Amino acid sequence: MFGEIWSAECKRFEGKKVAEVAVEMGVAPFDALLDVVAADDLRTWVSRPIGGKDDEETRRVRAELWLDERTAVGASDAGAHLQSLDTFASCVQLLSEGVRSTGCCRWRPR
Repeated sequence: MFGEIWSAECKRFEGKKVAEVAVEMGVAPFDALLDVVAADDLRTWVSRPIGGKDDEETRRVRAELWLDERTAVGASDAGAHLQSLDTFASCVQLLSEGVRSTGCCRWRPR
């Protein structure tokens, strides 16, 4: 989702999902992302949309991904975003959703 956009030419895309902008531009989503960010001199704020699916199939797929031995969950940005507002709580949110809310994962400290 495009958050804050600085250039006048792309300002109309603020608050829209990248996929929506791609349809409007007639290009693939990744191309739309690159086109907007480049036109905005790399100043564009992009985030994931809030919310999402929360049905049984989605929880099953999340659990499968989270429990895969190749998955590594991390949250450090080494202080790279000290001037932006964000919680950087992805690990805590993962535990909250995966263990407490949906019960699709079990907490197994090592």
